[in-house]
Amino acid sequence: MTRAARISSKVLSTRLSASHTVANYLRMKRAEDAKGIAELIRSRLNERYWQPVGSGSQSGFVQLAISCLLIEFFWSLKKGWKDSNHMSRRSFEEFFGESSRFTEIRRHANAFYTHVRCGLLHQAETTGGWKVSRSVAQKKLLDGRTKTIQAHRFFAALKAEIGEFLNQLATTPLRDSDWKPVLKKLDYIVANCR
Repeated sequence: MTRAARISSKVLSTRLSASHTVANYLRMKRAEDAKGIAELIRSRLNERYWQPVGSGSQSGFVQLAISCLLIEFFWSLKKGWKDSNHMSRRSFEEFFGESSRFTEIRRHANAFYTHVRCGLLHQAETTGGWKVSRSVAQKKLLDGRTKTIQAHRFFAALKAEIGEFLNQLATTPLRDSDWKPVLKKLDYIVANCR
């Protein structure tokens, strides 16, 4: 009996996005459809986060909280982690350390993690004097002097970062080493559907 056959029909019909089920994912994986799987990830993120939060009318705190959630997802996708338990801080440090879009925040990665990520996700507020702004007058992602994050710019930069990664994956053969951690993470997501 194949692995797909062992998965119940209820799980196979579970939607990973509005247009993709677990069965679709497994079919695309067998067919080595890199473009299709990259689109599945993009659809999932667009439906759940980018579209609802990206309109600019939401609170900067909401945008930043969702951005923090997405950084952990994105890093666990790139690394093939089942989850980011006990690796959240590492996710932020490595993400900011490697991203060319967040160089302003790189040296503040640890403080960002503590006062923005943990503050927002555990206390529903930033701590340590960190602030959130939606002001278009603030041209930088981070005003280091006032510890103020421009939430719209941050969210847009993160969306661009993930989008660029997915574009690269879409044109990379599924057998390439770049796909190994991504498929591992997606398989963990499928396992969570059981």
